[in-house]
Amino acid sequence: MSGSAGEVLTAAAGVPAGDPWVAAVCRALERERAWAGAPRYRRSRLWVMPGKGEMFHVTAVANRESISRHGLDWHGMGAASGIAGSAEPELAAVFVCDSREEADFFTAMARSPSDVWAVRAEGLWIENGPNGWQLITEPVTPDRLRLADRDVLPPGAEDYAQRHGPSAAYQSRLTIRRADGSVTSWPGGLPESWDRDVPPR
Repeated sequence: MSGSAGEVLTAAAGVPAGDPWVAAVCRALERERAWAGAPRYRRSRLWVMPGKGEMFHVTAVANRESISRHGLDWHGMGAASGIAGSAEPELAAVFVCDSREEADFFTAMARSPSDVWAVRAEGLWIENGPNGWQLITEPVTPDRLRLADRDVLPPGAEDYAQRHGPSAAYQSRLTIRRADGSVTSWPGGLPESWDRDVPPR
């Protein structure tokens, strides 16, 4: 069978000429050829399917205001690094996963508190990424988004309470029970006047 990719796909799949799925697959093939870093980013298999239900995207809390206003768009990356630490978009796409539980993989990878955004996927085309993750290769508008989970702390930070604000540090709370039974608590740790040679009980 010979012809353009669209002609071959149309014939092989037995769909009418101009089928939207065929057009989406052809766009995916064209994008892949243009990806920086190819052939490292070439996919051994390509699948493209219509979105359904909600999918999930993880990003730094620092991006919340921008996402609320502009949606998910890699062109505007810059307020915070990517979840994997990259300073620039890894691909011209939005990385998504199927479930809130699967999103935990990305929140565990994060170096700062994360937000989990639910994406209404109907009307969008979803394709596989080079490393198995799923991609939406067009910006996602704010009306498709819902903040599903906020301020998710990185692993090991569960005992710290995050101060309000995207760039704030963590704040601990210390409770000390003295020998006489009295209890004193301080946000942020011991005051300078505390005698650290007296062991708390």
